Amino acid sequence: MEGEQKVPGLGDIPLVGWLFKYKSVRKTKTNLMAFIRPVILKNRTIQNQYTSRKYNYLREMQMVEQKEGLTLFRNKEIPVMEEFAAIPPLPPVYRPAGRQPDIDAPSQEIN
Repeated sequence: MEGEQKVPGLGDIPLVGWLFKYKSVRKTKTNLMAFIRPVILKNRTIQNQYTSRKYNYLREMQMVEQKEGLTLFRNKEIPVMEEFAAIPPLPPVYRPAGRQPDIDAPSQEIN
């Protein structure tokens, strides 16, 4: 934020007016703080419930904004997320076939 103070009349004189002026610059610092709260989801059912609740909340907010409109985006179509579908199960863990390496075997150096 910039400000200027001057003596009326004398501060407007060309070349010497700067002797009767005072300019100041003030900077304001703003910090953004995000608070994160971890939640442990112990099984797939709890995970789906928690995720769908949060997802549906955000989707409802988008639908309200689409219905009421936003002043920032006049005459624009406001997108809405698709309905929540349950998270598909993960594929099985990869397990290589064959013999497991010996832990006690000495390592070979490559020169």
